[in-house]
Amino acid sequence: MNVYKPNKDKWKEELHLALERDEFCLLYQPKLNLKTGKLCGVEALIRWEHPEQGIISPLDFIPAAEETGMILPIGEWVLRTACMQNKAWQEQGLSSMIVAVNLSAPQLYQGDLAEKVQSVLDESGLAPEYLELEITESMTMDVHSVLPVLHQLKRMGVRISMDDFGTGFSSLYHLKEFPIDSIKIDRSFVRNCTTDSKDATIVKTIIAMAHQLRLEVIAEGVEFKDHLVFLQQNLCDEAQGYLFSKPVSPEEFVNIIPKLEGIIPNEGISPETSRESWLQWGVEKTQQDLQEAVRKQQGMIFKFTKKNGRFIHGFSDGELIYRMQYTPQQLIGKELNEFLPQEEADRKMPYYERAWNGEENVVYESNVQGLRYVTSLRPVIRGGKVVEVIGCSVDITERKEAASLLDNSDRRNSEEALRQSEARYRLIAENMTDLLCIIDWDGYFKYASPSHVTVLGFPAVAYEGKYAGDFMHRDDRKKVREQLDEMVATQKGTVLKFRFKNIRGDWIWLEGKANPIFDENGVFNHFLVVSRDITERLDLEKKLTYMAYHDTLTGLPNRRLFKEKLDQALEETKQTKKKVAVMYLDLDNFKYINDTFGHDVGDELLNQFAQRVKECLRDEDVLSRQGGDEFTILLPAIEEEQDAIRIAENIRASFQRAWNIGRNLFKTTSSIGIAFYPAHGKKGYELMRSADTALYQAKKDGKNIYRSYLG
Repeated sequence: MNVYKPNKDKWKEELHLALERDEFCLLYQPKLNLKTGKLCGVEALIRWEHPEQGIISPLDFIPAAEETGMILPIGEWVLRTACMQNKAWQEQGLSSMIVAVNLSAPQLYQGDLAEKVQSVLDESGLAPEYLELEITESMTMDVHSVLPVLHQLKRMGVRISMDDFGTGFSSLYHLKEFPIDSIKIDRSFVRNCTTDSKDATIVKTIIAMAHQLRLEVIAEGVEFKDHLVFLQQNLCDEAQGYLFSKPVSPEEFVNIIPKLEGIIPNEGISPETSRESWLQWGVEKTQQDLQEAVRKQQGMIFKFTKKNGRFIHGFSDGELIYRMQYTPQQLIGKELNEFLPQEEADRKMPYYERAWNGEENVVYESNVQGLRYVTSLRPVIRGGKVVEVIGCSVDITERKEAASLLDNSDRRNSEEALRQSEARYRLIAENMTDLLCIIDWDGYFKYASPSHVTVLGFPAVAYEGKYAGDFMHRDDRKKVREQLDEMVATQKGTVLKFRFKNIRGDWIWLEGKANPIFDENGVFNHFLVVSRDITERLDLEKKLTYMAYHDTLTGLPNRRLFKEKLDQALEETKQTKKKVAVMYLDLDNFKYINDTFGHDVGDELLNQFAQRVKECLRDEDVLSRQGGDEFTILLPAIEEEQDAIRIAENIRASFQRAWNIGRNLFKTTSSIGIAFYPAHGKKGYELMRSADTALYQAKKDGKNIYRSYLG
C-alpha cells in the first residue's frame, strides 16, 4: 500500500471526492468458530483505491478522516455497505453470520448514533443480531457519554465487541459496567502466545475471565497452526487471521468458504478432543454455578464421608461459615476436632454417626463463635448403603436468649425457675417470631405465645386447652408422641420436626426444641417447646438438591445424575444379564437457529426437543441434557440391541415434523450415536465415549441419521 500524506485541506477534499466517486471498498476477513470449525462471521475492513496513488492504507487516511471530520460520513458508508453485503449473502443462501464493523471515537460520541444504526438496519433489511459494532477501550474513557449510547444499541439487539482488549485503559471496569457481548484478544498477545510464557498466561487469563463473565472471546492475528491449537486447548470461542484468510473481496469470500471450513478439522485438534475439553468445561461451569448459589444462601451447606473410621468434610459453603470466622477451605478435608473445640466436636459425633448409619433428618443445635444454629443431616444412599451425608444449617441466634433459659435451667428445679421468669418469658414470647408453647403429658396446650397468630394465623387463645394433635399432620403424630415419651424417660430435651396447619389450611413445617419440665420432686409437669417455621429452609434444601442434579433450562437430569443412573444400571445389569444402551444426540444446525431466531427461540427449541424425545421413551429410560444442544439417553434392561434401534428410529421420525415456536416455523433434525453394554464398553465413561464417537460419525455421514458404535 502507498503512503499518501497531503496537507489537511487536501485530505478533506480528497476524502470527500473518494466518497462521491466510490473509491472506497470493503474487504472481509472471516471469523471461525474454534469448537465447530464453521464460519461464524466476518470483519469489514475499509480500503481506499486511489486513482493515482493506488491502494492507501487505513492507517494513513483514517487519522486524517478523524481530524477533518470526514470520518462520520465515511463511517456511515462502511456501516451501510457492510449491512447491505451481509443481507445480500443471506439472500444468496449462505448461512447467517455476523458482520463486525469498527466504530471510530467521533461516531461513538455523536448524539444520534443509535438512530443512524437503526436507519441503516431498516434500509438494508438486516436483523440487528447479525451486526456487531467494535469499539476500543480508549474510546470509552468518557463513561457518562458512552454508556447510554451502548445501552441504546443493545436494546436494539446489536452486538457490542471490545476490540484490542488488553492494550487500553480500565479494561476490568469496562467488562464490569459496559453491555459487551465479546472481547477480542489483541494480535500482539496472540503472536507470541506459543513462545512467550507471559503472553501465553495473558491469553489464558483473558479467556478464562471472559467465560466467567459470560463473554465470548475472539482471537486476532492467528497465523500459524500452533496458534490455533493453543487457542483450542484453552477454549477460545472464535479466531481470525492469515492462517484462515487475509481480508478478501465479497466475491472471493463466497468462493473460499468450503476451504475455510476444512482448516480447523485438518490443522487443529481432533473434534473428539475439542468436544471433551468443552464438555469438561461445562461440568466445571455447572459446578461453579451451583457453588455460587450455595455461597449466596444465608445458612451453610456441607457434606462428609467416613474414611478409616474418621468423618471427613468434602464440601462446605454458605454465608454462615464466614460469619463463624471460617472459610470453606478450612473445613474441607478436615475432621470436626480439627476446626472445632474438642468438647463441641465430641458432642456432634453421635449425630454424625446416626446419619451415617442411615437415620433420616438427624437434627442438632450448635453454638460456635457466639452464633447459634440448627443443622439437619441427611444420608445419601446408593446401592443400598450410605456414601455421603449432606448437612444444611440455619442461623437461630436471635432465639438464643429464649433457648438459653431452657438449656441453663436445672430441669428438676425448672418449674420454679419458670414461675420466677414468667414475666420475662411472656415479654420474649410477645416479641418473638418463634412459637413458644407449654404442652401437658396428654398433648394439650397449656400456653401458646402471641406469635402463633403471626406464623399460623390462629390467635393464641385458639390453641390453649386444645389437643395439639388436632393441628398436627396425622403422619407426624406417632413419631412426635414417641419422641415426647423418650424425653420424659431420659429427662433430656430433643428437636422435633412436624407439620402444623395454618389458618388457610396449608401445612407448615415447624422445627421445635422441646424440653421436659419436672417439679422439685422429679415428677413430670409439662413440655416446653420453642419452634419456628422452617418451610422455606426445607424448600431451599430441595431446590439446592434439585439444582445439583437437574438442568435449569429443561428440568432434565444433568450429567451428574445421568452418570449415577448409568452406573446404577450397569451394576444391576450384572445381575440380570440384560443389555444397556446409551444414546448421544444433538440438534443439527442448532447454532444457526439460535443465531437466526434468538436465544429465546433456541431455549424453547431445546425444551420442545426434550419433550419429543421423552414421548418416544419408556418410563424407565433416562433422558439427560449434557449441555448446549447435547443430550444423552440411558436405556436400561433391554433384551436386544434392536430394542434401542427401534427407539432411535422413533426419535428420528419425531423430528421430521416442523417446529413451531412463537411466529417461527422451521425444520431441523437430530443426529444420534448409540453404544451398547457390554460390547462397546463395560464402564459408564467408556459407553459415553463410544456413543459420542458414533454421534460424530452420524453427523459426518450426513446428519438426520443414527449410527451404532463400530469400534
